[in-house]
Amino acid sequence: GYSAEETPGGKLGPFYWLGEYNMKFVQKKVLNKIVISRYLDTYYYGDTFSILFQNSSVLRLQTTANNGIHTPSGITVGSDNSLIEDAYGTADSTQTAIFGKIVSKYYHIKDNENIGLKFNFDGKGKVISIYAGQFD
Repeated sequence: GYSAEETPGGKLGPFYWLGEYNMKFVQKKVLNKIVISRYLDTYYYGDTFSILFQNSSVLRLQTTANNGIHTPSGITVGSDNSLIEDAYGTADSTQTAIFGKIVSKYYHIKDNENIGLKFNFDGKGKVISIYAGQFD
């Protein structure tokens, strides 16, 4: 993987180095008319890193493997839950599975519960994916 400084063009741009590109239109039906409400662009770098755009603005970054991409505090996929607590403190909100284990932790930006960092875990408390940006 690349760090932001190592990417061609630096600082995650331009995006030609990311590989596969996918664009899809999201449609919604209004009074029996189909209108395009927005379009989403997704850039993929391999199978484990993606950048989702909405109307040319970054909506979310996602990584699903320990591929060299990490948070500013050094958290990667595979990191232990305790390292996240050490780095970021108590989560602003969590999602718990039926079996009672935490499966997601959310760290919101100030004044907006829909944007921030989201860490997803396996049943052993290891990070399996990291989202940065707008939550699902």
